[in-house]
Amino acid sequence: GGMGWASNDLHLHVYVDGAEIMPAAADIRDAGDGTFLWTLPVESGTRRVQLRWAGMDHGDLEIGASREIDVVVQ
Repeated sequence: GGMGWASNDLHLHVYVDGAEIMPAAADIRDAGDGTFLWTLPVESGTRRVQLRWAGMDHGDLEIGASREIDVVVQ
């Protein structure tokens, strides 16, 4: 999508340590090469992250969800 986090009628939700974090348009920066950057507001340490697709009603879709990964935030 134009803000980097949508595809047709779907958009991405990110979960960090089980808590949903949703970006505003101002939180996402166009890198200029077809990718977009979003800095998550999380504290340092090991965090568990997962991406899930959501529909127009913001309800998460189980299909297409990423696996959960651990990320070390510095």
